[in-house]
Amino acid sequence: MKFSNQQAKPTEKTMKECRQLMDYLYTDPKAFIHFNASDMILSLVSDAAYLVLPDTRARCATLYTLTDISTSEPPTIKPNGPVHVLVKTIHGFPASASEAETACIFLGAQEAFPMLNTLVELGHPQPSCGTPIKTDNSAAHDILTAQVCMKHSKAFDMCYHWIKDIIAQGQFNLFWASGKQIFGDYFTKHHPLAHHLLITISSHSQPCISHARVCWSAHTLHIADHDYLQSHVTGYFPQ
Repeated sequence: MKFSNQQAKPTEKTMKECRQLMDYLYTDPKAFIHFNASDMILSLVSDAAYLVLPDTRARCATLYTLTDISTSEPPTIKPNGPVHVLVKTIHGFPASASEAETACIFLGAQEAFPMLNTLVELGHPQPSCGTPIKTDNSAAHDILTAQVCMKHSKAFDMCYHWIKDIIAQGQFNLFWASGKQIFGDYFTKHHPLAHHLLITISSHSQPCISHARVCWSAHTLHIADHDYLQSHVTGYFPQ
């Protein structure tokens, strides 16, 4: 839950969740993010959660990492610690999940421009084929890369035409990847304990995010959680 959405009308549930978060921060004070050396190429992982907030609102998250130059197509984003994470409520009321994902890509790309300019000024040129953006929504990907004929999507295409334009110009390289490879959903959706443990375990084998921004209820690891870890801990991250 994003507590800022509940500040005007808090409930007992809000207080309970705030205490849960405070308990976690007290018991795990040494949260850290591990960074690996890279070619300083900015990459974005975009994800939106449709209708997860009060009043039928949607949340977006974009993970910004620095990775190596990729020669493959689609690009390979090497896991690394995030230099920035954008998490915010999407203004308005998206009419579909694809519209929410399109809005998320739009907001993430806007946030990226100051970082791109800073990297270039510091002597780290970015790829001529465009800054990679990864999404797991094929409808948003096909709309923004002009691979489908628009009909019902025409209304929200007018709102987010800017991102479609700069993708066409080659400033961003939008590509699709399966949801298993989208780290952005860690910040947009509710996950079981096993998934949080998976992120922590994976951070040691291929460092990325450790305990940062993790909070779960205290309960034992059930057999289902154990099976989840066994099936996902290997091969979770792209090589």
